[in-house]
Amino acid sequence: MGMDVGLNALERNLLESYRQHFSEAPSWAFPVAPPIPFVGRSYPENGGGVLLYASAENLGYTWDDANPTRVGWELHSSERVNKWPWLGNCWSQMLRGRIMLESVGGTSVHIGPINDGTQLKVARHIVQCLRPLSGFAEASARDFLEQIAVSNPGKYSIFSRTNMDYARDVGKFKEMVPYILADLNALRPEVLIIPGTIYNTLQRTTLKDRLAEVPKVVLISQVQPRPIRVWRRPLAEKERWCVNTVRYRWDVAAHADQYVQWIEERSMTTKWGERIIRL
Repeated sequence: MGMDVGLNALERNLLESYRQHFSEAPSWAFPVAPPIPFVGRSYPENGGGVLLYASAENLGYTWDDANPTRVGWELHSSERVNKWPWLGNCWSQMLRGRIMLESVGGTSVHIGPINDGTQLKVARHIVQCLRPLSGFAEASARDFLEQIAVSNPGKYSIFSRTNMDYARDVGKFKEMVPYILADLNALRPEVLIIPGTIYNTLQRTTLKDRLAEVPKVVLISQVQPRPIRVWRRPLAEKERWCVNTVRYRWDVAAHADQYVQWIEERSMTTKWGERIIRL
């Protein structure tokens, strides 16, 4: 099924790279192949676009209490395919972002803060600050998604019932190096938007020199309710937030609007011309 979806040229190149590197998932992860980035139809084919990284894959929803081991999970994996067709084989697993978008619609690409539009809205405001006249879409999150590339730098999900973060685990991210390198080489982003904690971890891998070649890196918080509400508190009253006046007034969860306002309040003092920007 996975090979029936319509891939663009960049996604085909990424799929080939991932296929060359993949043999099996790490022993600590769900036995599922890593997904290639979702690349929007209007992403620049020769590179120079925006690559938006979230955090890590989360497959906890596929947990089976009756088979709480990797061996048991694999033995019964065929039973899950009717519910989640992208699990059918390693190729469809790699294409799950594209498969989900074509089957579910909206901005559903198997990445939580992209599915719900929250990180897309934050990213849209960031590119507005970087390039006010860039021409990025305003009408909908889906239109904006089709102009950029999105992925998780954490290509695997820890084998667990609950979602477990490994943003600071350099050992695990070392196993992701070939795939992240494939992302950077295929997409050649001009702007990389990535959680700061994960970027710092990647700096401790062999990706350090390649990351130094990216023209602009914007370090953000993970776009999740708790870190935003605790560490990104705007000064203005909610009625005065910029999200009430910007043209990209997409309906998303409140923590994304809070983060956008926090960024806006610092827009005059943020040094947008620097190669690495911390938000």
